[in-house]
Amino acid sequence: MAADYLLRQGHRSIAFVSPPEYTNDIIQHRIKGFIDKLAEYGLQIPKENRIVLESAIELESANKAVQVIIEIKQSVIAAFITSDQTAASIISDLTKRGIRVPKEISIVGFDNIPISVQTSPQLTTIAQDLEKKASLAVDILNNRMKSPNASAESHVLDIDLMIRDSVAKHC
Repeated sequence: MAADYLLRQGHRSIAFVSPPEYTNDIIQHRIKGFIDKLAEYGLQIPKENRIVLESAIELESANKAVQVIIEIKQSVIAAFITSDQTAASIISDLTKRGIRVPKEISIVGFDNIPISVQTSPQLTTIAQDLEKKASLAVDILNNRMKSPNASAESHVLDIDLMIRDSVAKHC
């Protein structure tokens, strides 16, 4: 959904920022979905545009990602960041360095946590129903405790695109 939106806004050179994909299946699904959508447009993410964070929660990791974005900025006009918390840190750091979001680089996050409306500009993000996700996790855990040998469960929940101010139309 994020890739589709960025592509519809005219962006063709896009960075993908996430923790290492081996950390969990969720990141692997996000990467695959993003790459698959780009492929529909005949595009791919060049190796240098795939920014892997050392940590999804440490500010220093987001700051290192900003340094990479600055280094490739001539070729990148948008970035999808797999966490709103990291996206907020990156927007803040870009702003401190004089890089204007979305005028110079568009940003899309993922989660739709409260910080997404506290950033300046407000973050365009993918929203997921965190209450439903938590409830489903509890149900799966209860089922697993009742039947420890049952097969693993995997569910895909609905998401929505929350269009705010961090993406500009690229001509």
